[in-house]
Amino acid sequence: MKTIFIDTSAFLAALDKGDRFHENAAKKWSLLANHRSELWTTDYVRLESWSLIQRRLGAEAVMAFQDDWLPLCKIH
Repeated sequence: MKTIFIDTSAFLAALDKGDRFHENAAKKWSLLANHRSELWTTDYVRLESWSLIQRRLGAEAVMAFQDDWLPLCKIH
């Protein structure tokens, strides 16, 4: 199984349809989920992502991050 570190930019690009990397990020997330890769992140990235997503995209996007995206990762 492949282990991949996920940082804030990956979360933001996947959630922000206005991000120039959104389309590519959405495709990559789909591939990672289908290939059973082990996704890792850290508490620092989780907090940084939460703050940035909330500021740029609002509460609805934060809830999507918290409920849909973050559970895909192991936090180390």
